[in-house]
Order: sequence, then C-alpha cells, then structure tokens
Amino acid sequence: MTVLSNNMTCRHKPPTRIGIRALLFLIAASLLLAVTPGCTNGTPTETGPYAGYTRHTRDIVGLFNTVISIIACCETTEDIERLVDSAATSFQELHTLFDIYEHHEGVTSLYDVNAAAGGTPLPVSVEILDLLSFCIDVSERMGGKVDISLGAMLALWSDARESGRNDPDRAALPDPAVLREAARHSGLDKVEIDHDAGTVRILDSAMRLDVGAVAKGYATRIVRDELAAAGWNSFLISNGSSSIVLHGRPFQDGKDTWTVGIQNPSALLPGPGEEAEGQPDYLAVAHLNDRAVGNSGDYQNYYIVEGVPYNHLIDPDTLMPADRFRGVSVFTDDCAMADLLSSTLFLLPYEEGRSLVDSLPGTDAIWIYPEGRAVSTPGIAPLLTEVQFVEGHP
Repeated sequence: MTVLSNNMTCRHKPPTRIGIRALLFLIAASLLLAVTPGCTNGTPTETGPYAGYTRHTRDIVGLFNTVISIIACCETTEDIERLVDSAATSFQELHTLFDIYEHHEGVTSLYDVNAAAGGTPLPVSVEILDLLSFCIDVSERMGGKVDISLGAMLALWSDARESGRNDPDRAALPDPAVLREAARHSGLDKVEIDHDAGTVRILDSAMRLDVGAVAKGYATRIVRDELAAAGWNSFLISNGSSSIVLHGRPFQDGKDTWTVGIQNPSALLPGPGEEAEGQPDYLAVAHLNDRAVGNSGDYQNYYIVEGVPYNHLIDPDTLMPADRFRGVSVFTDDCAMADLLSSTLFLLPYEEGRSLVDSLPGTDAIWIYPEGRAVSTPGIAPLLTEVQFVEGHP
C-alpha cells in the first residue's frame, strides 16, 4: 500500500522483534493499493463539524512480512499514538499466533500446529481456532480453490521463489513429481478442530497448513473491530499489498469518502509485449467508506525462471501459478473475506468467479487482464473515477 502524500510518514516499531522472510522484496512488491485519505497530514481542519481534526499516518514495520499503514483523523497527536500503539500490540500478537515459519517462546502458533502434525491434539488460542474454522468453512463454500491444507506443496514453491530471487542464474521450477507427492498430503477433512477442548490436530504427519491467503485480512478484521469498539471513528488500515479496511469517513469538511487507487499491474511488471514506460500507475480510483478491499496479483510475489515470471498464486488443480488474470480486486464488508475471495477469484475462471461474486450480497470485484483491459461488476462501477482501463474481456 502506498499513501499518496508528500508529507513525512512516521515509522512505528512493534513491541518486540519478529523474524521476517523476504521482507525487503515484499515491501517492494506491496504497491497494490494506493490510498488518498481526506485530511491533510499535519494540517488541522479549521471549520465545520470536524474542526481541529488532523490526518495522521503511521507505518508498523516488521509484522506479517510487510508494512502495515494506518491513517486516522484524530484531534491530538496523543490520540494517534494511542490508536497505533493499540493496533501494533494486536497485530504483534496475531502475527505471532498465525506465523507458520518459526517457533515463538511461550506461544503456541501455527508453526507449532504444523510441527505436531500426526500427533495428539494441541491446545491453541481462540484466534487460531476461529481462523482455521473460517478458512475451512469459506473454502468449502467457494469450491476449495484456496485450501489451507496444501502447505507442504506451497512450501516447495516458496522455497523455489526464495532461492531463485537469491540466485537468479540458478532459478528453477519445483520438481513436478515432488509437487504431486506433497499435494497428496492435504485435505481439510484431516484438520481436526475441537472448540470445546480448544485443540487442533492435523491427522497426516506430512501435511502442513498455510494461511497466507487470509492471515493479513483476518488479522486486519480483528484489529479494525477492536479499534471501532474502542471508539475510533475515522481510520483506515492497509496490511501490505493484500488487504485494506476503511472505517467511517474522513473527518474533513468536503471529503465524503476515502479514495483507493487500483494499481496497474503492467506499470510494475510489464507482460509480454508491454513496456513499463508510459503505463498509468493506476487503472481507477474507488471512492469508499466502511468497506474492505482485497487484492491478489501476479506481480506481488514472484520470481523469474528463464525470463518468465512465476507468481505465488498456485492453482491446486495444476500445481502451477495461475495466469488467467494480472490482478483481482474485491470490495466487500469483511476484510478477511475480501482477502480470501481475491485469491479465490484469481484462481477461478472468470465465469465461475463472476457467479460466485453475484451470489454474495454486497460484494463486487474487478478482474484485471493484460494490456489495460478489465471487467468490473455493476456495483463498483459507479464508485470509480479516473478509469484508465478498457471495460471488457481480451
């Protein structure tokens, strides 16, 4: 997420330091959504019902392998610091719980759940129980394209991407036979959740969970709800490149909505026959309040093998990166759903994805194709300005 502002952004460190995998690459790739909030940073509104409110921007660095940006309209500097301290503490706790990459002393995380696969039920937090239940329920209702039980297979792609970025001359695709063997060790029916006992068990010792398609959005939903319950009325949270939530409206006279720029994939990673030069940065600007936006794109997390980019969005049917679209943006009321649904739509053929969106009340989407073409649902079209894409399929 990029904040369109020439003013200085303060960096807010989380309470403790967490290990980060490929943070610098992901920061460079996290230009998916751009936000232009209403208030001017550091300049209070002088008249009207929001007199005295100032727009503040803070970045939380080092959690969820990305930069979390918070923009809020508050009356005092002390207010914004209290808001961000609260958000950072919650994001820190959730990052630790949802981490699949390393053990954290004194905490049972998803890393520990994976490490205990094939063993006895493991006591976990309510947050982990609820996250896994949400993922399983939504995946089953949406055709299973995003399957958190495919972590063993996804880890092979993750390792290949990391190796390929570290040593581009030796970048290679994972062995198809090894991918197929890892994919055999999957299945949501092998995840045993006991809410009464507060435990989780993975029945297959070679199976691993991967919640990367939803963790940021789910955590952002929790923090948004906490801040709203505490009385904060005008803020947005952008959790890296995949999810953003907008709460209330900008507290500034004459500004009725937050504005979210939909990034042009071709400006960041030109497709075959495309040039980055001359490409518009944004394909459209959406005007939104009290909404969540999720996005998945082929330019967010990728590596290059023999001149061909391979993204991180792996189709469970082919075990290869999906390539139907350059990006998909989802607009709905639930940040967790927006995050998970954007990945699902990226993996589904357009017709199936469109039917799914049409079946979900209050949900809209934009499918972005190469060469500046895109298809948007009727509900989002009236909220778009500065449209730079040609409506329609290639």
